[in-house]
Amino acid sequence: MTCWARCRICDTLSKPVTTSEGVCVFQFNTRLTPSLARSLKQTLTTGDLGGAGETLTLNALVEGNKFKMGAKIVVKVTYTDSTTAKVIVAIPNGTYAFTEISGSLDLTQTVQKIVVNVKVAKVTGRVRLDDLWLTLSDTVRLEFPALAPDGFRG
Repeated sequence: MTCWARCRICDTLSKPVTTSEGVCVFQFNTRLTPSLARSLKQTLTTGDLGGAGETLTLNALVEGNKFKMGAKIVVKVTYTDSTTAKVIVAIPNGTYAFTEISGSLDLTQTVQKIVVNVKVAKVTGRVRLDDLWLTLSDTVRLEFPALAPDGFRG
């Protein structure tokens, strides 16, 4: 399968693409500079999303192939009083095997919503996301929908 722009690709017997427990990755890929930036956005609004004194941490496994600078993962939290805070995690440029990247945010009050947005600028190359997860204070792993076409939207 050829994947241009963004798509979900899965392991085959002859060509595994993942590095963790999953069988699929989400891929941004292009040989030519795309006319528009690309993104994947997902929102969490249910369950215990954290509160004052806790730390929200994003971790992701990424792989690059001749990838140009201009990608990031933005985690934005909205507190119950409607104020917001965010952490931005840069996705490295270049060619590299699956590497874990992370960023964290110290929460100051009760969280009512978390939005995770993977943003890729108008750049060439390929970057793959094999796993993406959120944890609260290193103990509670938040339920985060899989990297699937119906789980993410652009």
